[in-house]
Amino acid sequence: MSKLEDYANKYQCARFERRDGILLMTLHTDGGSLRWGFGPHGELPEAFHDVGGDRDNRVVILTGTGPEFSGPRATPGTSSFPTRPGAERIDRIHWEGRHLLMRLLEIEVPVISAINGPAWRHSEIPYWATSCWRPTPRNSRIRRISHRKSCRATACTSSCRCCSASTAGAITC
Repeated sequence: MSKLEDYANKYQCARFERRDGILLMTLHTDGGSLRWGFGPHGELPEAFHDVGGDRDNRVVILTGTGPEFSGPRATPGTSSFPTRPGAERIDRIHWEGRHLLMRLLEIEVPVISAINGPAWRHSEIPYWATSCWRPTPRNSRIRRISHRKSCRATACTSSCRCCSASTAGAITC
């Protein structure tokens, strides 16, 4: 079981703030837009594991900072790897990628994506965060109240699992 005090300052690419059971998880690189690389790729599986193991979290809002949610934008001729990675690095990337998504899906409370700009790299993260929540005994009561509480905490800019609302901007409850 995790506690916010244990993981609040543990990760370089994520900042956490919780009020009234609503955890704001802000992804960033040095306070600006998240720059995808080996750092976030290695940290996010553990960060999602800590968030999912913290029973004081009742709703999670996943957002970013800066003009982009994640980047940089891929352009023709660019690659994440200047040279072909070795077998050990590819194995690690594969392991981290699977665990990143699986641990995100294991968060047993509603996760709302409030995306602050383009997601040039790994746009599936906010998509999966928003679209795959399932009620469990732990959070079934929350389903009725979480949309109202979470939408007052921030502007929802994507589909909200709690009430099936699709929003193009801020919504009020």
